[in-house]
Amino acid sequence: VATLLLALARLDGAEIVVPQLTAASSRVTAEESVFTGDARLAHRDVVLYADEVVYRNQERVAVARGNVILIKGALRLVAEEITYRLDDQIYTVGRFRLGEGNYLASGSAAAGTPDQLI
Repeated sequence: VATLLLALARLDGAEIVVPQLTAASSRVTAEESVFTGDARLAHRDVVLYADEVVYRNQERVAVARGNVILIKGALRLVAEEITYRLDDQIYTVGRFRLGEGNYLASGSAAAGTPDQLI
């Protein structure tokens, strides 16, 4: 199991919440970190599960591909690909399914923050 904690500092002094990434294997370069096989990214109160997560280090953007599940509390967003910007917690997704409790929705595209899913 590969685990990476990305420690970054911002020049403006704003707090950076470091994501935790785990997977069966990983490849890390200066530009990006690629996690494959049961990849998991945890950031604040959001967890992404996918076959692969590519984390672009400088941009602080994660692209999750293959059997993607975004979880925030009891809410689940399921898609084949989700792009998640860590600094402002904005996600974009194509075709998706969304559920919480007895409620289920689906659509062709969505974008926003995990709080806006509720």
